[in-house]
Amino acid sequence: MSLKIVRNDITKMETEAIVNTASSTPEVGSGCDSAVYNAAGYEKLHKVRQKIGNVAEGDVFITPGFDLKCRYIIHAVSPLYIDG
Repeated sequence: MSLKIVRNDITKMETEAIVNTASSTPEVGSGCDSAVYNAAGYEKLHKVRQKIGNVAEGDVFITPGFDLKCRYIIHAVSPLYIDG
């Protein structure tokens, strides 16, 4: 399998999946996270996220792409960066 890296707006990509930053709690962050929710259909995506609940730092969860051109959204909860 080949890998192709493309620099683009992930909310407009036609692909199997996109990777999005995520909060450990069911709240929508700013920036990229907010853009993904708005493009996917905020209410639909947020409803699924609330059902998932809290997710530990370093874990991921997958949701449907809803109104995006991708099938799935892989949400990655990154560790909190403190005192760097």
